[in-house]
Amino acid sequence: MADHRSVRSIDAPTRHLLDHIRSTIKGARINRRWSQRRLAQAAACSQSTIARIERGAAPNLSLRTLLRVLRALGIDHELRLTPSRVEEPPIRDRAHARCVAWVARQLERSGFRVATEVEVGGGRWRGFIDILAMHPTARLLLVIEVKTEIDDVGAIDRQVGGYVEAAWPAAGVLGWRPRGTTGLLVLLATRDTDRRLQEHRAYFDRAFALRARALRGFVLESSSDLPPRGARGLAMVDPASRRDWLLPTAIDGRRTPARYVDRRDFLRAVRSSAGNSRAASSGGSRQGALDAA
Repeated sequence: MADHRSVRSIDAPTRHLLDHIRSTIKGARINRRWSQRRLAQAAACSQSTIARIERGAAPNLSLRTLLRVLRALGIDHELRLTPSRVEEPPIRDRAHARCVAWVARQLERSGFRVATEVEVGGGRWRGFIDILAMHPTARLLLVIEVKTEIDDVGAIDRQVGGYVEAAWPAAGVLGWRPRGTTGLLVLLATRDTDRRLQEHRAYFDRAFALRARALRGFVLESSSDLPPRGARGLAMVDPASRRDWLLPTAIDGRRTPARYVDRRDFLRAVRSSAGNSRAASSGGSRQGALDAA
């Protein structure tokens, strides 16, 4: 068993696995109304081992012991082995790329230092933070994940959580010295996304407690106060909007429907706007030629 120093030094993926094991075993034990001592007897291990598992402080727990504990509680389990995989920088669709670039510009205008596609992790796990930003005065580090659609809520939770844990050393590589870190989920403002937020409202209310109004104080006004430790934020953006760029979601009480139906509708609007701009530019050029003639 490892001491507390070794627990603090483990990487983000291992920490998430230990937390999942901890919560599953503790929840099953409580549901059975078993004490730690009774579970230890059923699994043929010490009570201190059970206590360390339930604290998430057993990174060197043997597989044999873990399987005995799971069997004692009747927990179904499946072990899968997959080859080592390193994620490449994701190929972003045009909607995502436009949102990332637009959010980065807004942050820069607010005085933030900004880096995009920041590589984090190492070894068997590597990822890329969409936007890492820090205000030089408030020294609040924003770890921003941009989504144009909500597909897998669980994947979002793991992704944002892992990136927040990995962001501090990444900031150090950039020469930044933050005082605090906050994860921020930025969603393209569409009616489809609002619907998905409604479907999973309980989760988002719990996991992303900071909303647009509160975030404006930390981001737009560069408040010297830091968000509560561990708090994560949620807001929407519309790259075509000229109003406040951190927009509330429908679950925050916003009454006006989002401008776009979904991501495809947003891309159609972008193409239409680009076409109109080209037509206007071409018309102006022709008029200029006629005037010159």
